[in-house]
Amino acid sequence: MAATIVDNTNATDTSGGTFDYGQSFFVPSGSAWNNIIVNFWETAGTPSTDSFAVGTLYLLDSEYLGNQADLSASTPGFIAQTSATGGGVWEFSSSITISPNTQYWIYTQGIEITPVAFNSENNYADGIAYQDIGFGYTAVTSADLAFTVSGTAVVVPEPSSALLLGIGALCFTK
Repeated sequence: MAATIVDNTNATDTSGGTFDYGQSFFVPSGSAWNNIIVNFWETAGTPSTDSFAVGTLYLLDSEYLGNQADLSASTPGFIAQTSATGGGVWEFSSSITISPNTQYWIYTQGIEITPVAFNSENNYADGIAYQDIGFGYTAVTSADLAFTVSGTAVVVPEPSSALLLGIGALCFTK
């Protein structure tokens, strides 16, 4: 079952522009995560409502300031890309894992006419919003998009009792 990794659902405004969006976010300490699901929120409020995802979403491990049309697997920092599902979210392959204590960036491609909720008071301290109006993504340091990133915590298996007994036996025979 997916759990929320990070979100910002306190939006004060809704964009009306025709551009693509981006948002950086920080994965807090703890577990690594896979089965990553991302969505933006379309309606301002506390919390925001109307989850949406349209077009393609790119996940990067570095900031991208190029044109949305140039995003691809060869983009520096590229981790993965996915297309929107019918459920108003983007779902990445289960093989994609994001790490704790790490900054990531998500960028859209192909959603120019969809409004997105945002907070103009930069209320999410661990990231910033981006927009591309046709000349490349630019950081909007005074704003954050309304978004949610969720996934499944990666469980590190405990050593088996047979392995522990074997290690104990090796130590005992020395």
